[in-house]
Amino acid sequence: MSDLIIRFHDEALDAFDWLVVQDDEVSRSLQWRSGSESDLGDLISSQDTEVVLAIPQQCVLMTHFEVPAKASRQILSSIEFQIEDQLGDDIDRQHFATANIVNNSVPIVVIKKSIMQRCQALQKKFNMTISTIIPELFLCPWSGHQGELSVLESECGLILRFGHYQGFKCQSSLLKSMMDQLNRQYPIEQVNYFYTENDVYEAIKVEGYESQKANPTVEHLNDPKTINFDLRQREFKRSSVWGALLKPWKWVATLFFAFLMVFTYNKLAHLNDLEGQLNDIRLSQYAVVKAYLPLGTAKSDNLKKKLIARIKQSKANVGDNGFLSQLVIFTKAKQRYSSVMITKINFQKSRLSIDINSTKLSDVEALVKTLESSALTVKLENLTIKPEFSSGRLLLGN
Repeated sequence: MSDLIIRFHDEALDAFDWLVVQDDEVSRSLQWRSGSESDLGDLISSQDTEVVLAIPQQCVLMTHFEVPAKASRQILSSIEFQIEDQLGDDIDRQHFATANIVNNSVPIVVIKKSIMQRCQALQKKFNMTISTIIPELFLCPWSGHQGELSVLESECGLILRFGHYQGFKCQSSLLKSMMDQLNRQYPIEQVNYFYTENDVYEAIKVEGYESQKANPTVEHLNDPKTINFDLRQREFKRSSVWGALLKPWKWVATLFFAFLMVFTYNKLAHLNDLEGQLNDIRLSQYAVVKAYLPLGTAKSDNLKKKLIARIKQSKANVGDNGFLSQLVIFTKAKQRYSSVMITKINFQKSRLSIDINSTKLSDVEALVKTLESSALTVKLENLTIKPEFSSGRLLLGN
């Protein structure tokens, strides 16, 4: 493997760490170096090799969608609408990349289109030959065995990977709490820390889990057994190295296109026939879904949007019930601790977020233990301890 790997720090894609990996380079000698956009020109010109771009993991949503054993093309083409409730933004602003179906599950990576457009702009500006664009998670090696967790140091945090497409980024101070929470759903049998320095490994490793240190490596990126995929799909399709050679032939393509336009009039009758068939299909679709549509829906309305709005409303009703049940449990638990004050309550994605403060740290700790004994999952974030009071954020979920 001989590649220039660029690992960006944030969504702006202007600051990064870079690494050149040669075929004969051993993993323990890998040393990341820092750079900025102003350095890219000299860096690209000095390295006659392909480029791998790693998108910051905090900018990437990795999920999956279950499909029938024989999934139709219509189902696969509508995956973005199936996971719309997991997104924090309009789906038209998102780019979706999918991998091959594994056990009736389609792995999906969602990233802002603006980030992919930024990658294209950098490629054009610095004349980069990009071999692939990947989520930062793929830089973390993983053995492929269930029950194993890989931890890799990254910019301003750690990468935790526990599956081919499963993992996340967190702060070093939250490593233990994140591992404990992950262990509840995916029992951890062994933790592999990819660190060069043994002192750093000893300082970061979490007690209570069987663990070992390994040297950082990127050799798995070129392993055919590793399940990776390129984020450049659909409108961001992978560019070919032959593209530059084909540019002189653009005039031939232009003449061919003009030739086709001359004969398009012969297809008008056929298009009219297809339009009639499409109207018949729309009428049959309306007859099928009419019972599930809101009153007053006309045949000419956008039936897909109407159905999505109806589904969202149903999910909102379910979310309201979840909010009330979680709030009741929290209210009953808080009654025992009068010093705990509520400053803010928020409910999103089936989770209740409550900002609290108290003059007694012991009451905050006791409240957390009381909630942990309930049927809710409890997490205390942003704990701030001051002489006069303590504050933090409680995250509750079913």
